[in-house]
Amino acid sequence: MLRNKALERIRSGEKALGVNMYDPIEELVEMAGRMGLDYVNFEGQHAPMPPERVATLCRIAHGFGVTPTMRIPDGQESTLLSYLDRGIMQVTIPNLLTREQAEDLVKYAYFAPKGLRSSTGYSMVMFQDGPDRVNLFKDANENVVISPQIESIVAVNNLDEILKVDGIEFFGGGNEDMAQSMGIPGGHADPRVLDVYTQTRKRLKAAGKAFWGDVTESVNVTSLVQAAATDGASLYNPLSFSIVGQSLPGSGFAGAVAMGTAVRIMTGAEVPGGADTVIRVEDTDREETESGNLRIYSERDRGRHVRPAGQDWPEGAVTLESGTGIGPGQAAVLAASRVSSVSVHHRPKVAILASGDELVDIESQALDPHGIPESNSHLVSAGVRAAGGIPMRLGIARDDRADIRHHLARAADADVLVTLGGASMGEGDLFKTVLEDLGFELDFWRVKIRPGSPMSFGRLPLEGGGSQMVFGLPGNPASAFVTFELFVRPFLLALAGHIKLHRQIVTALAAGDLTTAGDVTGFLRVCLARSGAELEASLTGPQGSGLVGSLGAADGLAVIPEGVEVIPRGAPVEVMLLDDPRSWSHTPVDGSQRIPG
Repeated sequence: MLRNKALERIRSGEKALGVNMYDPIEELVEMAGRMGLDYVNFEGQHAPMPPERVATLCRIAHGFGVTPTMRIPDGQESTLLSYLDRGIMQVTIPNLLTREQAEDLVKYAYFAPKGLRSSTGYSMVMFQDGPDRVNLFKDANENVVISPQIESIVAVNNLDEILKVDGIEFFGGGNEDMAQSMGIPGGHADPRVLDVYTQTRKRLKAAGKAFWGDVTESVNVTSLVQAAATDGASLYNPLSFSIVGQSLPGSGFAGAVAMGTAVRIMTGAEVPGGADTVIRVEDTDREETESGNLRIYSERDRGRHVRPAGQDWPEGAVTLESGTGIGPGQAAVLAASRVSSVSVHHRPKVAILASGDELVDIESQALDPHGIPESNSHLVSAGVRAAGGIPMRLGIARDDRADIRHHLARAADADVLVTLGGASMGEGDLFKTVLEDLGFELDFWRVKIRPGSPMSFGRLPLEGGGSQMVFGLPGNPASAFVTFELFVRPFLLALAGHIKLHRQIVTALAAGDLTTAGDVTGFLRVCLARSGAELEASLTGPQGSGLVGSLGAADGLAVIPEGVEVIPRGAPVEVMLLDDPRSWSHTPVDGSQRIPG
């Protein structure tokens, strides 16, 4: 007859010591037997453990005097028989829910008169030497153990009925699944879950039943192997600690942790004085004994899992520099720094005025098919909003001094005025004339770039004192786009208190020849794509300053320095990134990324 060594140990009032296996490795079964362990447990619910492999493992286990146990995938009759018939002597069955399921388990697992288990030749081989079937059935019933898992709140609610079933001596648990059934996913260590199991154990004990974890000790094979190479606490040399309290998030342990004592702690809780190490629950016996002691089986975490105070910032450190924009990450930093409010800069108001008799409003009910759709004010408005400003679109001023003056009057409360079209400061320019009548002072006109050369900047005095900054952008869309990016956007960011004013610059390889006039700095609209470890820059299309299509596809502006007429295919080129990188990956090549000053 084969003995259930683990069961004998338990019934003698001792704990059975064993090891968990997630892979069917014969050598580890032999090792467990040679070390004198009571049982070896095979994980068959969450790891592949085919019955034919289990039969081999069981024969090795029995040969070396260690009891084979197993958690099986389910409690179906065919599943139970597949493993019991091959020599498993204790089965853990997941997720018991009802009394009816418990009655079926007893019926399937035991021979008459205890149950109605079907007989097979496997059973004869495993339990006896001869053909005496009466003793076969008797020995099997005395040595086979079933331990269903109580791992759902449904089972807890049905526990009184389940405990009425004769033939189940041991039960198991499952904190993680219990937490999920209670609506606390990931809450295996939640005090509510732990309390459920505390009460369940009391109910089992009162009914003369046992919790499998209370009568056995087990660790994973991984821990066993690692412990063999360490000193101190191990599977073979467990260290016992007296539990003196617990530390929960927001409710720490008031005392100090002395040598030989321990405090249960949850993630995020304050580490009490005297402690410098957090031992993972899987490296312990998981449950506090009646004596109030906890055993630890590994020292691999010595000095780990403790986050020192001030790890984020040392005392007195500046958590956010002045001029930093507040996004999700910065809001989190402020909250973590216990800052509920901060002083912020004023969002600049930007009045935007287009001009020209040829322009038509896209929102007009009667859109003139011969006119040019006015797009620049929408371009600038979107750019202002992205830079943190408040756009004020004033519409379209006609080529008439009175109409221009009328529109400009609506911009009086704006911090910045952006005019579109009529950027030339020639004698015939109406914008120039009207602005001069209002006291406009020109700071500069024309810049050495293409597109966007006829751009201007000046100041318009306000009635209440001070000045309104005025940017005169060209009327061609590409010119307006480039000059806004180079001049207006950084100005608005500076006005709003930002310290990072300029776009990121990356280095790419020209996918084709990039040409421009060599007498000025050129800005070409390009799209970017990854080619191996490099970025490649390709023109978005024709680069005429009056063309809009090239703007929508642009990932950046390729910068062609003054004095350079062509950057040949394959040569490096600096690209100023725009807001919308789309689907390309712009991780720069080492040393290619910089922020212009």
